[in-house]
Amino acid sequence: ASGIQYSLGLFRNLFSDNYETSFELYYKDLKNQIEFREDYTGGIESDLENKFVFGIGRAYGLELFVKKNSGKLTGWIGYTFSKTERKFKLINNNSWFKTTYDKPHDISVVLNYSITKKWSFNSVFVYGSGRRYTPVTDLYVLDGKVNLEYGARNSATYSPYHRLDISVSYEPKTSKKWKSSWSFGVYN
Repeated sequence: ASGIQYSLGLFRNLFSDNYETSFELYYKDLKNQIEFREDYTGGIESDLENKFVFGIGRAYGLELFVKKNSGKLTGWIGYTFSKTERKFKLINNNSWFKTTYDKPHDISVVLNYSITKKWSFNSVFVYGSGRRYTPVTDLYVLDGKVNLEYGARNSATYSPYHRLDISVSYEPKTSKKWKSSWSFGVYN
């Protein structure tokens, strides 16, 4: 597998470097991608090397990032929109299909609030689109053998992933050699 990535970005610090921002577009052109043939059902086979096919791929998207560096409230927000597709002569009638890694939306929010010099409140929120998979559309038994029929390659999506973690931290007096903190949190 090989590829070339093209990217264009704008990075800027604002308001006396209190905020960092970035905006980036990218496109990846992928060659010699490998997948299992559509007739491969899994398991160990003597001619396993004949179950692979080779094709092309592409990935593209944008990334946005904003970070606040100073003040009682600090943290950052990151968002990525991306698409990942592949094309093989012997899969999906030589049409583009989404890969298992095609997760269009990814959001991260990290916030830290200094209540006092020793106490702080922290939170992390993460959201991501669900991974793609090839669904089973039919299951039947014929001559005592279980047979599965599948839908289009990677045409279904698992539920999105999201989580919110919150914590409170306490930093007691520090010395030149030691720095410590206590954290109490709820992780989802």
